Amino acid sequence: MSASPFAFGPSAVVCVEGKELLVYDPDDEAPLWKKALAAPIAAVAVAGDHVLALDARGTLVRLAVEGGAEEAKETFIGEPRALAARTAESFAVALEDGVVVVTGESRVTLPIDGARALAFSAKLLAIGTEAGALRIVDGHTTVAEAELGAPIRALVRHPAGVWLAAAKDTVFVVKDDGEATPFTRPTGKSLAGLACAKDGSLVALQTDARVVTVVAYPSKETVGTATYPERDAAGVALTDDGRFLWIGIDKGDANKIDLDEHDVYRTDPHPGRVRAAWVLKVKIDRAARARAKAHKESGATKAAPKPAARATTTEAPAAAAVAEAPMIPSGPPEPEMPPSSAADKRVVLGVLFAAAAIGILSLFVGR
Repeated sequence: MSASPFAFGPSAVVCVEGKELLVYDPDDEAPLWKKALAAPIAAVAVAGDHVLALDARGTLVRLAVEGGAEEAKETFIGEPRALAARTAESFAVALEDGVVVVTGESRVTLPIDGARALAFSAKLLAIGTEAGALRIVDGHTTVAEAELGAPIRALVRHPAGVWLAAAKDTVFVVKDDGEATPFTRPTGKSLAGLACAKDGSLVALQTDARVVTVVAYPSKETVGTATYPERDAAGVALTDDGRFLWIGIDKGDANKIDLDEHDVYRTDPHPGRVRAAWVLKVKIDRAARARAKAHKESGATKAAPKPAARATTTEAPAAAAVAEAPMIPSGPPEPEMPPSSAADKRVVLGVLFAAAAIGILSLFVGR
């Protein structure tokens, strides 16, 4: 499991530091509540108006987004390795020797060893294993399988009616009958996170411990990258319409990147926690984002991807401060944004853009 799990939903953003669960408002990045569990937190999920948190001892708690009240607690035997939720009362937990599927009062254990990634569709559950097998399950029954040849560490259901699976350095598109096709191999490094917008237009990939890449679906065109020179990403998410990219980072923080308006936001710390500072570099290809939106509006994102050239990732150069932001010399720069007011420090300072196809932001996320 990731040492610092992350989850996003329309009702809440959940970050983790050790035993502490840190919940934020996804609209204004403000802290909602925090809660310390009895053991380090292994996995989290947002399901409707609830947060599910699974600790390293196998205890899962269900908490209300509004106020954080604990509503239910369950215990699982074995090392927890993954969690996925369809609803607050319908979820799956991957353990070292099997996957437990919970539906209300019912528990079904699927004897699948080495499960590392889980994802639900409306009817099915996909299970990715350390051995590189993808199992598609309907209730108690495995209905399809795919062998991807490498450990599967991330899974997501795409609205086109397919699964996206990250196996080592490759993202595969897998149909419900088990047919698997490579989608993109962006960096040659093992992928750690995967998310897609519900409108189908974008896919977010954690392509490195400190790099997140957003690509268009199904074209594979790189829309943007976010690089943390000194912090590690803990997870990625996209809002339903693909406008906002959320990145959870270590030590319980997160950033929200507006891919349309080119703004970057940060979570405010909870009372009693130190306001950390970090450097973030973001590169957004405006033309690629516009093409992805146009493709979505045409309804073509619901088609299966066609074979295309291998996608590549362009990483923004590392920077130590805002002043080092590179500028593209193809036109006069847009004015620098003024510093955020004291009342709204969640908006990151020092955004710089060039009046060109690609905008590059070098940001110091200040105290």
